[in-house]
Amino acid sequence: MHEIYYVENIEQLKVFSDPLRIKLLREISNEPKTSKMLSVVLELSPSKVNYHLTELERVGLAYIAKTELKNGIQQKFYSPIAKKISLDKIDELINSDSDPEQKNEFNQSIKDIVIKSLSLTSEIVAKLESINDDFMHIGQNVKLSDENIKKLDEKLKQIHAFIEQHHDPALTTNKVHLNLTYIPKGD
Repeated sequence: MHEIYYVENIEQLKVFSDPLRIKLLREISNEPKTSKMLSVVLELSPSKVNYHLTELERVGLAYIAKTELKNGIQQKFYSPIAKKISLDKIDELINSDSDPEQKNEFNQSIKDIVIKSLSLTSEIVAKLESINDDFMHIGQNVKLSDENIKKLDEKLKQIHAFIEQHHDPALTTNKVHLNLTYIPKGD
């Protein structure tokens, strides 16, 4: 397994944009698991889990690490392509000299990712029984100098690196839902 893999095309980005698929990748990051094992952990139907694992495998974000024969049925154990799957090079793909249609597809995929993420956040907030002192929400439009925008960008990258470094899928308590959306609005 690679340490880090950079999403490299529009098809991978589309497949990766689904929150369930990200959850599946996290679940298989420590050890390979079958769709049946994942369906039990995530309380989903095996066919739904299998469909999403197959999509991850199809675009190269997951692979079959091993197979076992159990009661005459071949079980496939999936692993992610890398410990960390990164979108850091998406910007290069979008801003390269690729054709305008591909740039539009990338832009739409990124918008879809953000919308799905915001929808998930909305669902989680709607289900909260109460808001406690640990709840934090910052939502505002701000005007910053170019220098301060660069500083903010760096701080957000540091937060992202911290989260990636300390995220532990094995933990069953102290779960936190985090949605940071930074949209440069221009003039």
